[in-house]
Amino acid sequence: MIPGRINPRQLRNLMKQFGIQIEELKNVKEVTITFESGEKIHFTRPSVTIIKSQEGEMFQIIGKYELVRESPSEAFTEEDIRIVMEKANVDRDQAIKALKKADGNPAEAIMLILSGEI
Repeated sequence: MIPGRINPRQLRNLMKQFGIQIEELKNVKEVTITFESGEKIHFTRPSVTIIKSQEGEMFQIIGKYELVRESPSEAFTEEDIRIVMEKANVDRDQAIKALKKADGNPAEAIMLILSGEI
């Protein structure tokens, strides 16, 4: 643990002894983190620092962000639409409507159509 106050030069020397380097990235416009679920965390004009050590590199992002969620219409593919059309014997518009209601799940969309809910 580092006691009380330590001056920046001592801190740099201590970090150097442990093999840690810090580098600030300049002129970063935006950073986006994308999850498998389609959600994104979007930073605009963040402060980004790279901390390099023997184990690897770590990025520190500081700034304001917003959580971005994709709409369900973006959560399915053309192949999903085609599958629903073929299996439920419906036109493209009905397949898309069912996929939107089923949050992009083709099997659930087919069930909705076959049960008469769409």
